[in-house]
Amino acid sequence: MEKAKDISPDCHEYVKRIFDPKRTAQPEEVYYKLCNSIVSLRRKYDLATFDLTCRQCMEYGIYSYSKFEAILRRNGMNASADETVIFHAPTPSNHGNMRGKDYCTVSCRCVYESRIII
Repeated sequence: MEKAKDISPDCHEYVKRIFDPKRTAQPEEVYYKLCNSIVSLRRKYDLATFDLTCRQCMEYGIYSYSKFEAILRRNGMNASADETVIFHAPTPSNHGNMRGKDYCTVSCRCVYESRIII
């Protein structure tokens, strides 16, 4: 429980609900491995994604490691897909094969004019 408290309030609340005696009649010892496994998943994902998963699992009453992990994986993929990737390609300023904007305008005009004549 202390590990969960150190991670975030959402994680702590989720772990508390796992151990809630109203939810299950099984002894606490059964859930220590489950909680340790869930807490260990935090190392692989960012905190926002992990907290979102904890909130979703609490909302839907999901207390299974495999289901938690599947939701976390899906949330992690959605989070990385939302990030905008900006690729900055280097633009050479002085290169022997660079023709410049004037070349394109002249050659494009010639091609355009030759199509009109034909």
